Amino acid sequence: MVAMLLGAVPMLAQDAVRSERVIFEEGHAARSLVDSIAGFERVHYVVSARAGQLLTVSLASSNLSNTFDISAAAAPKPFFVGGDAGNTHSFRIQASGDYIIDVHLLRFAARDYQSAQYTLSVALAE
Repeated sequence: MVAMLLGAVPMLAQDAVRSERVIFEEGHAARSLVDSIAGFERVHYVVSARAGQLLTVSLASSNLSNTFDISAAAAPKPFFVGGDAGNTHSFRIQASGDYIIDVHLLRFAARDYQSAQYTLSVALAE
């Protein structure tokens, strides 16, 4: 019985990932997305960008343990880790393609099943 319970633990701790493509309205290059997460939930916001554009991302949250990472869709690891660097980041796109903004709670907060209501602001500029 203990083995069965221990076998179930990793399944309980797995991240629930939801993916949403960020679509900018005609004539607008900025978007504010309001949402919430709890526990191990994650939201992957997918942004299409061209080389040379400036992508700016900022997160305002009800929970200080709510953060985001940014990675190129084809990359195995993020190049920006909000848990280390803060909740605002701007950078020039080096290669055209999709970029993933991974919004989540830090591991200790997820384990405590904390929640967060947040606004993610995403902007592209030439």
